[in-house]
Formats: sequence, structure tokens, C-alpha cells
Amino acid sequence: EGVGSWSIRFYDIDIHNIKLPYTLEISEGSVFWFDSRVDLLIKNNPNCGGIDNGCIFALPSGENKITITSIENNIIEGEFGGKATIIGTGHNRHNDSSVYHRVFNGKFKIKYKTESTK
Repeated sequence: EGVGSWSIRFYDIDIHNIKLPYTLEISEGSVFWFDSRVDLLIKNNPNCGGIDNGCIFALPSGENKITITSIENNIIEGEFGGKATIIGTGHNRHNDSSVYHRVFNGKFKIKYKTESTK
């Protein structure tokens, strides 16, 4: 409905040397959803302790399917799907799967740049 935004993160993947399509393994990435409706779910979750206090609404890799299908001209494309749930990231780590949203046929296209660390 034009509200909110997705954020996708990849962790410790050498994107220039993976064989495509590449499905992310556990702890290699996540897809996050941010919007006011999610803020309300987090606010009302007793394990979260309020908004901005260590809870996210996400589809972590391994439990869900996040696949990189193309890497060309500094653009990464892929697909994702699964069950987005409230995940505690702070001192009280938890995964509340009682409140969830199923995602089908999610797609992403991200422009990136490579920076030298030298």
C-alpha cells in the first residue's frame, strides 16, 4: 500500500565469487520490514520492551529462502520468501512466531558500490 520499506542485508559473502543462483545459508543475511504497523506489533509485544528496543520484524536466511539470482554491472538481483516474525536482538533474544506475515514472490534489485579497504 505504499507504506513502509524493506531492507536487505548480506553478511560475509564474497558476492564476486559465488555461483549463481545462490541461496543464503543460515546467518548470511536477512530481509527486514519497517513501517508503522510493525512498530505497533513490536510495541505490543511484551518481550520487546517497546519500539527501538532490540526487536525487528524480519525473515532471516536459513529459516527462509533468500536467493541471489544475478550480479551484473554493480546490481544484485534476487528473490525472497518465507515467514517474517518478530525477532529479539537485544539482551532478551527470542523469536515470536505467533505474530507473522507470509511473504510470497518477494524480489529485490539493489545497486551497490565496492570500496577499497586499503
